[in-house]
Amino acid sequence: MMPPAWTETSAINGLPTTIVVVRSGTLATFAWSSMTLMASSAAAAGSIPLIRTTSRGIARIIPSDESYAVDEADFIGHVGEVAVGPLDQGLPGRVRLKDVFGNWHSVPARASHDSSALPVGSNVLLVDRDVKSFIAISAPADLITQQRTSNRT
Repeated sequence: MMPPAWTETSAINGLPTTIVVVRSGTLATFAWSSMTLMASSAAAAGSIPLIRTTSRGIARIIPSDESYAVDEADFIGHVGEVAVGPLDQGLPGRVRLKDVFGNWHSVPARASHDSSALPVGSNVLLVDRDVKSFIAISAPADLITQQRTSNRT
C-alpha cells in the first residue's frame, strides 16, 4: 500500500508543488533538491552583478601596479660599501648599497684609474659605469655622514 500524495506551497513564488512520497523517499528528495537548485541558481545569478560592482569599486582604491624596480644607472652617485674586494683596476669586486626604496643591491665595481685599491669595508662613491661594472672612488667624509643621517629618517 502506497502512502497518499499531498500538496505543499513552494517557497518560490508560492507555486504549488505536488510530491508523491515513496517508501524510499527518492521522489521527495528529487523534488526538494530541484527546488534547492532553483533557489541557489537564482541567488548566484543575482549575486554576480553585485560582486562585479563591488570589486570594481575596491579596485579603484587598491593600487593596480607597484614596482620597486630601479635602473642600474640610478646607482651612479650613491655611496656603498665594498663587500667583496679589494677594488682595484683588475677584476671587479662587489659593492653593497641601498636604492631609493631601501632595498639592498650588490653590484660589480672596480676602482677608478686614479684611485688606489679600496679595501673591503670601505665606503665608496660610484661615479661611472662601463660595460662590465661600476667605477668607484673613495667616498668623501661629508657624503658618508650625509648618507648615515638620511638612512635614519
